[in-house]
Amino acid sequence: MNSSIKKLTDFLNIPIVKRLKYVVLISAIATLTLINSCTTVYTNYQDTDDLRWEKSDKKIFELNISEAGNYDLYFGMRYATGFPYRYIPIKFTEKLPSGKEREKEVRFMIISKNKKYQGDPLGQIWDFEAPFSLHQKMQKGEYSYTIEHTLLNETAPAVMEIGLVIKKADNK
Repeated sequence: MNSSIKKLTDFLNIPIVKRLKYVVLISAIATLTLINSCTTVYTNYQDTDDLRWEKSDKKIFELNISEAGNYDLYFGMRYATGFPYRYIPIKFTEKLPSGKEREKEVRFMIISKNKKYQGDPLGQIWDFEAPFSLHQKMQKGEYSYTIEHTLLNETAPAVMEIGLVIKKADNK
């Protein structure tokens, strides 16, 4: 009998409880591998006042990168159904450990063409997360990110929280 078939036959002859232990163990290893390949190194969300994000309410995130490497940076926004704009323009100001500042503006689609809110829903609340910089080379040190909206209107209504998420980039 072929050794592969013999191994399968032996496995199938193991009582179901023992088989489940093997399946759980293999699943746990696969999950840990997946989590390890996309390690989040920073997550922080800041509240807005009364479900309104004012243009003057710049969100500042200060963090330390402990290991030089490539990172993926994500903009996060928790908002309520009723957010009126299809897109939200965001300005990111990054202060590097050297003191140098860089700016980047990105327009994020919040409502699709077929009028569907973007993000993960929980009732009437939506968690939106999208990258604004992938495989960004970062040195070890202190960073600061200022996030502000650049809508023509002073207020972005139905916004609950603004966040910054940084993940170690895959080495692919």
